[in-house]
Amino acid sequence: MAFVLLLQLKSRIAVALVAAGITRQLMSTTPEYLDQLHKFQKQSKDYEQFATACIDACYQRSERYACQLLLREIPFLGNITCMQVAISFRIKSFINSRCFNQVLNRQWFSETDELKAEIEALKRKSNQMYTTIDTMNAQSKRMIPATNWMMKAMDRVKMSSQRPPPFVFSSSSEA
Repeated sequence: MAFVLLLQLKSRIAVALVAAGITRQLMSTTPEYLDQLHKFQKQSKDYEQFATACIDACYQRSERYACQLLLREIPFLGNITCMQVAISFRIKSFINSRCFNQVLNRQWFSETDELKAEIEALKRKSNQMYTTIDTMNAQSKRMIPATNWMMKAMDRVKMSSQRPPPFVFSSSSEA
């Protein structure tokens, strides 16, 4: 009956994973009743196999869409992803699927690619800064002679703005 309800839901993979996790939890709460324990074990295994078979079939049809299924947030279950459910309930058969590994690889390498892109952008910016600094240094070296000339000219102006020493007339009688 649970599988009939499961097939009516849109997010069957996630719901199957949740059902597998719940039956696992029920197994730990009823260890004294062997018949119940075996029943829960079988149900848990069936739900795990169903979820794994679904994602494997999706992966064979389209790797890209299957990977998106694992990363899609499911509002019905509180905006969690299939990956989060599988990891939290430690559903190894699902975690060991090719699709799950593909998603992990894509996530890992896209993050490292993003880091590489950021590093390259920083390198480009630092190279631009070095180029700007070199340009400014070259301009300042060209300006040194002009600056020296201006400083000398200003010194001359300062000296010319001073009053010349008074001219003393000598008496012509002594001549």
